[in-house]
Amino acid sequence: MIDISFKNNIPPRRGRVLISDPFKNEEYFERSVVFLCEHDSENSFGFILNKSVSVNISGINEQFSDKVITAFRGGPCEEDSLFYIHTLGDKVKGSQLLGNGIYLGSNYEELYKIMTPDLIEEGAIKLFIGYSGWEKEQLQSEIDRNAWVVSEVDSAEEVMLHKEDLWSYFMNKLGDKYQIMTKFPIDPNSN
Repeated sequence: MIDISFKNNIPPRRGRVLISDPFKNEEYFERSVVFLCEHDSENSFGFILNKSVSVNISGINEQFSDKVITAFRGGPCEEDSLFYIHTLGDKVKGSQLLGNGIYLGSNYEELYKIMTPDLIEEGAIKLFIGYSGWEKEQLQSEIDRNAWVVSEVDSAEEVMLHKEDLWSYFMNKLGDKYQIMTKFPIDPNSN
């Protein structure tokens, strides 16, 4: 008999991704992949990597006049705020290394000075509107209820470059039973 339980033994940790249950039918988290920027005993937060939106960022600097770029819906928290991760290291002062050459940026003035449309399109900077957050033990409780599985991230490219179906990509990385699940319909009743 094939085990198709949605559970694995990889613990959540900064720099890993959460992959949503194939049947999760929510506005934000349906077939989503969340990059964890922090996970400790007090809270967890990250950004949804695969829910893109077009954003006009003409106010950032002259290079962006009337430029519409792809940003991502990071999650349901602080949806009126802009967040970013990048692979530029020390070029953006005040950044925190998350793993695999990916940094969490916090200095917007430095970012605005060096940001160009090419850096975004080449995957050196990824912008998010809002973030996903969990209170103490909330994320672990959701994992225990099979709402999420965790996957390692092997390279910055997996997170920074926009793949057509990132959810299936990370599910396939986890092995055979997860590959099968990528074929399941979101609503099993519609089969």
